[in-house]
Amino acid sequence: MTKIAVMLLMLLAIPVRPDRLPPPSAPPTVLPLLDQLQGEWRMTVGIIGGRNEPADKVASSKLVVKGKSLFLTERNRDKPEEARITLDPTRMPATIDIMPNGEANQDIRVEGILKIEGDKMTMCFTHGGGPGRPRSFASPVDSGVVLLEFQRVPR
Repeated sequence: MTKIAVMLLMLLAIPVRPDRLPPPSAPPTVLPLLDQLQGEWRMTVGIIGGRNEPADKVASSKLVVKGKSLFLTERNRDKPEEARITLDPTRMPATIDIMPNGEANQDIRVEGILKIEGDKMTMCFTHGGGPGRPRSFASPVDSGVVLLEFQRVPR
């Protein structure tokens, strides 16, 4: 029995050569925010100023992101609303600026915040592009803050 214990101690005392260690596993890859945003999203929650949007409006709304452009389709619209976006993932929470396309919208910049957790995206901004960027993902009553949640549509 003591011989076995001595042999085990000797094995533990032998240094492990670095060239014989298994290769370290690669850290999980985190896609840049813009890449995570790409694709089609279905709206699951729509709240403006603390009040829920009608369920049929929410259910019929979808967002498609292609490159730095987004396309929002809602019920009763002939074609999607188009906008350009810029992101700043270094801010906490990440920020999104939405600039609607079209001549009448040249000077409009909607400032918001954004987070993506797996296949769920949450966006918050001031209704109508009002002043100020929200600081949290909430839409208090009579605030004019819009809170939207989306679920990624599987490809």
